[in-house]
Amino acid sequence: MQIVKKILLTLIIMYVLYDVIGPFIGDFFLKRNGVCTKAILTSATVRVRYHKGELKYHFIVNGVTYEGNSLESDKSRVGDSICVIYMESKVSTNRPVKYFNDSHLPKCNCK
Repeated sequence: MQIVKKILLTLIIMYVLYDVIGPFIGDFFLKRNGVCTKAILTSATVRVRYHKGELKYHFIVNGVTYEGNSLESDKSRVGDSICVIYMESKVSTNRPVKYFNDSHLPKCNCK
């Protein structure tokens, strides 16, 4: 029974670390190896905690549609395009370029 508790505790710790550190690792690789493309703002919104609702975006890579949070709350921008950066090896890891506060991103030419 003691071994099961240790294994369970280890798995919980690994999950928490992945959940906390994962986004920082994704950001690091996006900045170094990301590919930029245009995405379209949709009317769907995301609400994070007590913040204002933010528009989602979607884009297509190899016939598959991906989406994310645009960090844009102005609903008059629905249908506009924005620049997003994604990982070729894991397209679901993507962020709007705006997320990186105008830092230099390689391969970004969709501004």
